[in-house]
Amino acid sequence: MNKYKKSQIEGGIFLLGLGVFFLLRTFGIIGSFNWEFLFRFWPVLIILVGLSMIFKETPFWWLTTVIFVAGIIILFIVNPEIPYNDNYPFVEEGEVISYNMPVRDSLRELDLELNIGAGRFIIDSVDNDENLYELYTHRRGRRPEIEYFARGQTGHLKIKAYSFSHHRGRGPWHLYLNPRLLHSIEINTGAGKFELDFSNLKIKDLKINSGAADLNIYLGTDIENIEINTGAGNIKINIPEGKAVSVKSGLLLSNHNFQELGLIKTRSYHQSPGFDHSAEKLYIEINAPLSNIQLNYYSVD
Repeated sequence: MNKYKKSQIEGGIFLLGLGVFFLLRTFGIIGSFNWEFLFRFWPVLIILVGLSMIFKETPFWWLTTVIFVAGIIILFIVNPEIPYNDNYPFVEEGEVISYNMPVRDSLRELDLELNIGAGRFIIDSVDNDENLYELYTHRRGRRPEIEYFARGQTGHLKIKAYSFSHHRGRGPWHLYLNPRLLHSIEINTGAGKFELDFSNLKIKDLKINSGAADLNIYLGTDIENIEINTGAGNIKINIPEGKAVSVKSGLLLSNHNFQELGLIKTRSYHQSPGFDHSAEKLYIEINAPLSNIQLNYYSVD
């Protein structure tokens, strides 16, 4: 059997598993999930890769895909809820959560790590640039865990926000960042919808790790590197005109508009014409086996 037919069968198995997952979700068999529990089992992925190499040229080459899809569904069923601890501060229904921190004059960069169970998250720039960040939400449930320290001219901010079942009230998270600082951002999430407006922010590096995500990202002129790792979802990246783009991708069954945008394919890259000689470069790496990916240019006023 050739590689093309194998990839078709593997893709079919994955889609069948995805359909079963959403069907179980519809009937209430699968509820909310503790994504941290799933992340603890990352060594299983190494085992599956090893099994895939062993069975690659045998009649059982499809077995690892079936085990992977079935295992994910079983984990969702047996561990549907994030356990609650009464020692954690709890927000009553209708209460607005609000945090902010003034920025030190000596601070030049911010290293930001976001760990989000699931939900909707909006990032933009602060109106008051005397604040390092501002965080708001209107919801019921556990408060976020926030850690911060500074070393030299770099601040380190870590935010952990929790997801809840549908019957608990919740609203989107709003995070506003200081446009005067250079940011390195890592977002880890199980699933969610993200509206990330970095058009007025300085971004050195952006990394997003997600199981399934709906991403709408606006980039500014001060951006160098982006890495997106997601299993499935919609990814829309809006790029300022004048930026030369180099996209490295591992997409498998994903759709994209790289050719329509005029990018030229060279090995595993899609690049803007004349990328090597451009003064404004943007490096994008996307690993998304089953996603819809759109790159768009927008005019900068």
